[in-house]
Amino acid sequence: MGRPKKHKKIEDYPEITELMVKCSQGDPSAIRAVGEFVENVMTGKFGKILELYFRGKETEIVNRAKQDLSNSQFYLGMLDAVKEFSLDLEQFVLDKDKVLEPRQKEEEADTFSPE
Repeated sequence: MGRPKKHKKIEDYPEITELMVKCSQGDPSAIRAVGEFVENVMTGKFGKILELYFRGKETEIVNRAKQDLSNSQFYLGMLDAVKEFSLDLEQFVLDKDKVLEPRQKEEEADTFSPE
C-alpha cells in the first residue's frame, strides 16, 4: 500500500503566485497566461462542474433568504460574492482576449501590407 498523496499548497506553486502578482500589475504576458489557464479549466469538465455549482449555490442562497427574511441581507451578500467570483473567472478570459487583440490586429496589418 502506497503512501497517501500529499496535497499541494499554494506555496508549492511559486510561479503561479508570481503570475497572479504580475497579472494584477497589468503585465500582458501574465494576463494572457492566467486567462489561458482559466479558459482551459472553464471549457473543460471541471468548468462545467463549477458552472453548475455556482447555479446551485445561487438557488440555495435565494431559498435560504426566502426562509429567513430577518437575515436576507446576509444571504444577499453571499449571493453577490458567488456571482462576483463567477464573473471574475469570466473576466480573466475576457482580459486575455483584450490583451491579444492589439497583437492580432498588428499581425493582420503585417499580413495585408503591400511590401
